Amino acid sequence: MFIPKWYWEYQNRKCDDLERRVKRLELMLMKDAQNKIASLRDKNAGSVSKDGILTIEEILNK
Repeated sequence: MFIPKWYWEYQNRKCDDLERRVKRLELMLMKDAQNKIASLRDKNAGSVSKDGILTIEEILNK
């Protein structure tokens, strides 16, 4: 059975593109996780006491 060269090249490009997208998604998720961790460490993050919103620490302590 003969399989054309262009088919293999197309599959290779498709695989490379998927790998690139996965790496980019991993970087985006890592940055998002770092931002969430940083906001949890910040005592004032998520707190607006005049609007009645609880701070993260108060929510976790409940």
